[in-house]
Amino acid sequence: MKPLRVLAIAPYEGMKKLINQISPELEDFDLEVYYGDLSAGVQQVRKEQEKGFDFIISRGGTARLIEEEATIPVVEISISEYDILHAIRLAQGFSEKFCVTGFPNIIAQIQTICRLMEFTLDFSVITDEDAVEDEILRLKKEGYTLIVGDAITIRTAKKLHLKGVLIISGKERILAALNEGKKLCAIIEGVKKRNLLFKNVVDHCPLYVNIYDRQKKLCYSNTEATLGEEENTGLSRILPSFIEKVFDKQEIEALRKSGSFLWKIRGIRDGEKAYFYIRRTMETGASNDFLSVRDDFTGNKSIMLPFYHNLASVRSVIAKADKISRVHYPVIITGEPGTGKNSLAYYIHRQSALQDKTFLTINCHFLREKELHRLLEDEDSPLGENNISIHIKDIHFLSPEAQGLFVTYFKNTELHKRNRIFCSYTFSPDGNIRYPLVRYLKDEMEGDCFTVLIPPLREKKEYIPDLANFFINEFNFDYGRQIVGLDNRSLEILREYNWPENTGQFVRVMKELVLNADDAYIKPEDTEAVISKEKILTGENNGFFPLRGSLEKITDNIIWQVYKEEGMNQCRTSERLGISRSTLWRKIKNYHL
Repeated sequence: MKPLRVLAIAPYEGMKKLINQISPELEDFDLEVYYGDLSAGVQQVRKEQEKGFDFIISRGGTARLIEEEATIPVVEISISEYDILHAIRLAQGFSEKFCVTGFPNIIAQIQTICRLMEFTLDFSVITDEDAVEDEILRLKKEGYTLIVGDAITIRTAKKLHLKGVLIISGKERILAALNEGKKLCAIIEGVKKRNLLFKNVVDHCPLYVNIYDRQKKLCYSNTEATLGEEENTGLSRILPSFIEKVFDKQEIEALRKSGSFLWKIRGIRDGEKAYFYIRRTMETGASNDFLSVRDDFTGNKSIMLPFYHNLASVRSVIAKADKISRVHYPVIITGEPGTGKNSLAYYIHRQSALQDKTFLTINCHFLREKELHRLLEDEDSPLGENNISIHIKDIHFLSPEAQGLFVTYFKNTELHKRNRIFCSYTFSPDGNIRYPLVRYLKDEMEGDCFTVLIPPLREKKEYIPDLANFFINEFNFDYGRQIVGLDNRSLEILREYNWPENTGQFVRVMKELVLNADDAYIKPEDTEAVISKEKILTGENNGFFPLRGSLEKITDNIIWQVYKEEGMNQCRTSERLGISRSTLWRKIKNYHL
């Protein structure tokens, strides 16, 4: 077995000589000995401790000071009862008035022996190296001529022309310190091996682990060797945003999208560390617009949430939503395009008991057949979660067959009983005949399913001034503008317009007006220009498209118009235009962007 390397700091020359004397007899130890008392010993340790030593031995106040600085274990050479009695008997042999002086750890030990032996001595406690000389001078003035103590007190006493008896540690105390250090090293080695074992287990387990401190510094990660650069970058961007919430709530669970995968994240606080256990779940593919995740952990916000709270035009809807949020029943939300169905679903979620849980949105507009089967069949699908909110958005884009697959999944897994379900669709005069999923929820829940109809903006035009001021204020804050408002003619133009895409279109128009305004008030000519463009984009000019822009832009406008004429049915639109559904899907997506 390789000898243990020991750094010995002797506070007096006699101890250094003794250690060097016994060193050749010790096969288990390779000792390197230096003389240095108190701060001098600390300086010596600073120079030598990084040279591969296993532990340090020293004595008394010097050992105590070294412990504060050392980066390796420190074992104190203790003073035996024999050492103390030897020094006291030696002092009593003098015809001198003497005082036992030293640092607290030595004095406490001597006082204990005196109580047991039932004899009385004078004691003086020194707490700081710089106070030694002043204390010895005080004792000298009080008539003491002999000092019993450790190295620094005896040196100082002799400097001030007093006699001194040094409490010397014998050979057996040095050997005891070395054996104690040997046991300590064995324990540390065992801990290191166990830690290495656990580290190897964690490093190679399928569960990813990242540990952060309060300052968001990464303390440990087992992902660097097992995940690609893109996935590591994604996680390093996502996880720090959860840290404050973990320290606040002690434990959180969340879903997140990053790269081509959906990740399940569990955060747990342990002391001053945040532990994140991450599992890569369902693959969403390179194009993952069909799935989105949000919660309150990372500051997700919607401009529509304060809008719902503050405007009288929707207070009746909000009053109903507040009541709905208190119970765990499915909610069906309908209304024309742009009425804010998704925002209302999220509003209800944020008022409910699941407000701190994940809000998962499945956007049926971009849900292709492959993704649908992955959602319903993958064992790691987020639909396997419990106690989250799931919004199946715009189900009017799903064929009856696709909705039938959802119905089967609901029946087999009781998804709507394990989670809070929202379904939304664009209002149609045909009613719910084309929506088997809506029918199933209403029939299955036997009245314990709520339906909310959001009114179109054209029925609430008297609130347009309030709406305009609300969004001007929001966009002033977001973009650093100082727009005061709209003049009367601009407001009239907004009131006269029919708003076929409702509040979503109104938000888009107001943002453009605020960003493009070159005066404190938005001018009528600017408002007219923006509304004229909206009429073209929404196909309100009797299907006429001015031949402006690139051929690709003109083509996109035509495709969008046909898509709307076909009731946003992708099958009929692709057949009418003679293009594939994948091409149509890409064009629609680009049009929105």
